[in-house]
Amino acid sequence: MPDGDPGELVITTLTKQAMPVIRYRTRDIACLDRSPCPCGRTTVRMSRVVGRTDDMLIIRGVNVYPSQIEEAFCASRARSALPDRGRSSRYDG
Repeated sequence: MPDGDPGELVITTLTKQAMPVIRYRTRDIACLDRSPCPCGRTTVRMSRVVGRTDDMLIIRGVNVYPSQIEEAFCASRARSALPDRGRSSRYDG
């Protein structure tokens, strides 16, 4: 994957000889940066985590993704920002 492109962060242990290679899926989305660091470090650096591959929540037996909540929230805000036609803003009661 090219540097700067977001992808899932996977950590691999390479500490012992004759040990199986174990990869840990973090489900975090981040970017890698191979450019020189001002501090002098020469290893690859990771960006801040920008998201998750699986943010699903189970609420009362229903699978819910945060993106669905965000879409519903944005849609309700967009509707409330529209001018209210047909109703008087004044109470004439």
